[in-house]
Amino acid sequence: MASVKLRVLIICGAAALLSVVAACSSSSGGGREAPSHTAKGASSAATASAPSDGLIAQFTKGTGKAPSGVPVTVAAGKNIVIIPCSTALEGCMSGANAALAAVKVLGWHGKIIDGGYSAAGYAKAIHAAVADKADGIMLTAIDCPYAKSALEDAKAADIPVVTSFSYDCNDPAFGGGGAALYSGITANWDTYLQSWGAAKAQLVAAKKPGAEIIKITLSEFTGSIYENKGFDEGIKQACGSCKVDTIALTNADLAGSGATQKIQAAVVSHPSASVIVAPAEPITGFIVSTLKQDPGRKFFVLGGQGEASTMADIRAGTVSADLCLDPTWLGWAEADVLVRVLAKQPIPSEGLGWQLVTKGVNLPASGPFVSSVNYVAAYKRMWGK
Repeated sequence: MASVKLRVLIICGAAALLSVVAACSSSSGGGREAPSHTAKGASSAATASAPSDGLIAQFTKGTGKAPSGVPVTVAAGKNIVIIPCSTALEGCMSGANAALAAVKVLGWHGKIIDGGYSAAGYAKAIHAAVADKADGIMLTAIDCPYAKSALEDAKAADIPVVTSFSYDCNDPAFGGGGAALYSGITANWDTYLQSWGAAKAQLVAAKKPGAEIIKITLSEFTGSIYENKGFDEGIKQACGSCKVDTIALTNADLAGSGATQKIQAAVVSHPSASVIVAPAEPITGFIVSTLKQDPGRKFFVLGGQGEASTMADIRAGTVSADLCLDPTWLGWAEADVLVRVLAKQPIPSEGLGWQLVTKGVNLPASGPFVSSVNYVAAYKRMWGK
């Protein structure tokens, strides 16, 4: 699966993933309280009753805030291994490359090892980091159960592991009974992504009230499950007259032609649908390719993250809007979490949020989405760099 050219979550999400927070409150959204090793302070979703103009204004302004951590003493000379879910996937590598840039600013040595988008690949990469006597490991979009044994080995070697767009082994999605193996997480991702899903529902309701919606989900991706839950709850509150048809994609669908076939079938079998919602970047691309085959159908297409590919689709008019998390912010946030874990300091809010992007709003001239929050400067100040 590592060869599949997907543009994973992580991020606007998410990275999926992501993953993401909603409107302008500074309190946590719904869901459980963030554990002590998780960054707090994700914004809560805008209320379903908010007027559409006010909602759009909130999303246009963006929900991200400057990281709130106190200055921290950075340990010198650390050897850091960065493991993205796959080096072949755009969504995984954006955060990994940003993390590597942050590591260099910290004066540390860093390198990227491919996670291979498989449980075997994750274990191999983590074991390589342990053998390399890494002082810290940074993961992107790798859920704990899929690398449990290797993470236990890292913990036994006293190597801290921090992550983004990932879920620990004690997460409710996995039954809640496992031991926590991550040393730090950039956000409380279950709350974060439920709030992001609700915000996407509110945006659709504001833009296309009463619409029939084709909603694509990734049934085997934990972040998408949380996002899907948030969307379903949000659309019930924000648009009782909307009809939602859910199309679930499996990992096998993503590895072959199943994703494209299911999306094509959904478009054909729902002739009254006027909205398609993507959970993440890989699906945005599949949707765009499908709709090009039937140019007479006009859809409001809501993208999944903030990667360069989706920004290009918005410029081309093939994607209508996106609620974007800056793809590189996650890498810098992860570096800050690791700095504080090594310094034995509490993990603050990393400020992660999103902004609405359309062809006329917040769209970069080229490349991926870039937040209006100067988080890089904020991190450098906190690190004394």
